[in-house]
Amino acid sequence: MNRREMMQALAMAAAATAVSCSDSVSEPGVTAQARASGTGFLSVDELVLFSAIAQTIIPKTDTPGAVEAGVVERVDTALALWQSDEVRTQWTTGLAELGELLVDKAGASFAERDGESRLAALSAVEIGAEGTPDNARGFFSQLKNFVCLAYYRSEPGATEELYYEAVPGEYRGCVPFEEIGRAYAFGDL
Repeated sequence: MNRREMMQALAMAAAATAVSCSDSVSEPGVTAQARASGTGFLSVDELVLFSAIAQTIIPKTDTPGAVEAGVVERVDTALALWQSDEVRTQWTTGLAELGELLVDKAGASFAERDGESRLAALSAVEIGAEGTPDNARGFFSQLKNFVCLAYYRSEPGATEELYYEAVPGEYRGCVPFEEIGRAYAFGDL
């Protein structure tokens, strides 16, 4: 990852943190509010594909998955409001290429496939299986990074998936020296 990609990832993370859209889901990952307000960037077909990919990356278990945590809406709104035209073009092109690449032999789209089939298809893209273009693999890596960043900065990701302890352990201000052993020293300076 070069500096430019890192800055884009940080900008996306900041945008995902600032944006909060979590209404009822009418289509996978598409909120009525985001569509009505016009703040979204991706088309409905792109959102359906992105939702299916995000939900495969972080599925719902005993904690909310990516779609339930609002990842799709956060990334979509961040693309619409904070990203450059170059990044938006990368996303529309990348999603289109991934969508074509992830159609199975029977012609079913990625969103129509079952969970195991989705996971196998994304794993093949990630490892660069035969026939996977490098640009699709690179875009998938970026997409996966944004999904994880947006998820772990969402309320469910930060409070239900991760564990936060403000002050780990206990503070004991006066401890007998015999309990802790030796003190730290630099030695010869």
